[in-house]
Amino acid sequence: AQVYGGISRYFFELISRFSDHHEIELDLYLGYFVNQYGLEKYQDKCVSYFGKKHDPIPKTARIFSLINSAKLSSFGKKLNPDIYHPTYYEEHLKHMNTQRVLTVYDMIHEKLPEYFSTSDKTRYVKQKVIESADGIIAISESTKRDLIEILHVPEEKIEVIYLANSLSKRRDNISKQIDFPFILYVGPRNGYKNFKLLLETFSRSVNIKNNFKLISFGGGAFTKEEVSLIRKLKLDDKVIQLSGNDDLLADLYMQATAFVYPSLYEGFGIPPLEAMHYGCPVIASNSSSIPEVVGNAGLLFDPTSSDELLVNLDNTLNDAELRKTLVDLGYQRESEFSWGKCAQETFNYYKSLMAN
Repeated sequence: AQVYGGISRYFFELISRFSDHHEIELDLYLGYFVNQYGLEKYQDKCVSYFGKKHDPIPKTARIFSLINSAKLSSFGKKLNPDIYHPTYYEEHLKHMNTQRVLTVYDMIHEKLPEYFSTSDKTRYVKQKVIESADGIIAISESTKRDLIEILHVPEEKIEVIYLANSLSKRRDNISKQIDFPFILYVGPRNGYKNFKLLLETFSRSVNIKNNFKLISFGGGAFTKEEVSLIRKLKLDDKVIQLSGNDDLLADLYMQATAFVYPSLYEGFGIPPLEAMHYGCPVIASNSSSIPEVVGNAGLLFDPTSSDELLVNLDNTLNDAELRKTLVDLGYQRESEFSWGKCAQETFNYYKSLMAN
């Protein structure tokens, strides 16, 4: 099973659908990440060109970026594309006569700069590319508002197009690998992801600790700081970190008593939709785009309040009827989002830009 996420998953889903669209001819500049995420299977339907792979050699990233930029510019001039849609904040093809579309995933660097290194130039590059883009896709209304408020991007320049869940394992194909009740957390745990709040809240309830464990999926092994905190909270035998493929993740969603998403900020937030797809009750932060995604299908809490999270945990874990209600609402809510809809709306946006 393939394991891919974030921006790579977004473009994988778009390209896989565009490749079957009779109105679209894809001219793909395929970087090395394509091999890792399976997009090479669409090469027979695309004009493709491979950039120079950036091997893990210290202090060479800038060199490889410049090489690929030059190669892409040469490639672009030969193709003369109607639409140029980069996967991240890059200024490639900026001198070409083509419509430039940029997807803005979030405004985390601008809203929460304290979580990033001073050497991180993402904010600077992003602003330049946003200013030069002909059209911007925001993945939530929250991100659109942030673009308008922080960078003063004209509202008419922004199109909101939602993402979706990609997990596809059948719900009746569960591989029951966990033999104890547990609460599930998914993804990176650093900084604004707010995993520390979940740990501390979990540790406060004797009832929860006695009856449940906490599983963190993905994000790598616990850091020394996390291990130290887990020991300080006396949760050594209660908190587990697991890694694996999409099938394992689907199994965890299907077996978890509840899924908790405590992030301080998200541009969209796919994990709550994944949980809903597999009938897992959602407890999520009421911050940024998360309420927009979750709707009334989950319990929302202030991500700075351990008390609010604890109340929602207690209510969900101890009330089977509430869990059933959340599951039913979750199925309905998740069905409103799809990658097919995302791809069609993206294509429609391309056409609208070309018509102007």
